[in-house]
Amino acid sequence: MGQERFALVYVASSGRSGSTLLDMLLGAQPGLWSVGEFHLLPFEMKRGKTPCGCGEVVARCPFWSGIAAATGDELAPERIGRFRDAAGYGRVLRLGEVRSILRGAAADQPARRDDMRRYGQDNRAVLAKVREAAQVLRGEDVPWIVDASKDVYRLLWLARSGLFDLRVIHLVKDPRAFVYSKVSRLAGLSRLRCAVRMSARWLVENALISQVCRRDVTEGHSRLVRYEDLASHPVETIAGLLDWLGVPARDVRLDFREGNHGVSGNAMRQGAGGIRLDERWKTALPTFLAVFTRTVTFPLARRYGY
Repeated sequence: MGQERFALVYVASSGRSGSTLLDMLLGAQPGLWSVGEFHLLPFEMKRGKTPCGCGEVVARCPFWSGIAAATGDELAPERIGRFRDAAGYGRVLRLGEVRSILRGAAADQPARRDDMRRYGQDNRAVLAKVREAAQVLRGEDVPWIVDASKDVYRLLWLARSGLFDLRVIHLVKDPRAFVYSKVSRLAGLSRLRCAVRMSARWLVENALISQVCRRDVTEGHSRLVRYEDLASHPVETIAGLLDWLGVPARDVRLDFREGNHGVSGNAMRQGAGGIRLDERWKTALPTFLAVFTRTVTFPLARRYGY
């Protein structure tokens, strides 16, 4: 008999799209445990600088130290961290992977399928230890682990490994807000060049995520969530996702910083304050950049309701 597939919620998105907020809110709910940007764990264990969601440096966090002690070579950067060139750098375009996404799983060579299987096994081995530790801390069953790694190529390999019962949340943000988050501290030609790159990035990343969800994820097992809806109506949005996951209905918890051990992510993990919709781009993004971004991203943005 084959091994039961591991239940995993995967948050796929471009950066600066609210993934940390979504990840922390999901991880605060009974029956779910967040690991943050899990594919960065090998890097964070080595460099020992970035704080865990609990506030302690990841490498010294009792939770993650215990996981590291219970696992082996799976935590090597070239294994779980396969699609990161460094902790803070991952390539948007990996042409071999893009071709694979466009061609479909049937075009994968046997050696590539074996690599995907091994990648899935490495991830499942560590995540199984995470779930065991989480259930001890929570004192209850934790059927779903939430991985907010965002990376579309990681999603592709996890899906094609065949080892996961995947639920994919495709988180999107208005492309103008995304571009503003990247250019807000720039000026002149630097701002313009960055806006061009970021508009293209938003378009490419989200198109690839949509394609993987359509072709490699079981029908009904992917869900589009807009950052604007999440930030404006967090209780309703999370309640809808819990219902989709089959988690028994309870009051949605918004105290998302308590007991969090997410890896990496936005600095809001250690900050104060509640949930608020950030739409500064509407007044701070120059009109010509807003129009340019809207024009470049229009077909896909309209599909997402923008």
